[in-house]
Amino acid sequence: MERKELIDLLKQMQFNQPNEKSMIDESIAALTAGNNVHQVLMNLGLQLNKLAVSRKISPEGLKLYMRLIKANQPTRSEAFGLSTLSWFPK
Repeated sequence: MERKELIDLLKQMQFNQPNEKSMIDESIAALTAGNNVHQVLMNLGLQLNKLAVSRKISPEGLKLYMRLIKANQPTRSEAFGLSTLSWFPK
């Protein structure tokens, strides 16, 4: 996902929980400042994970969290490529 796409997506999402809203605002600010997109997504995912584990996540936050999880899963060819690295001794 590209930076502009991600910023637009995050701006469109509506959160009622103040802690989730602040996470989104921090992520938008980090992306606008030029931080690495992958790093921002991983940080946002970790923060949402903490809320999900403590059962303090809103339905909107859970929807975003699930979308981030699905986006970070490797494709079949990537998973195969990663698994072949373990086939050969170093």
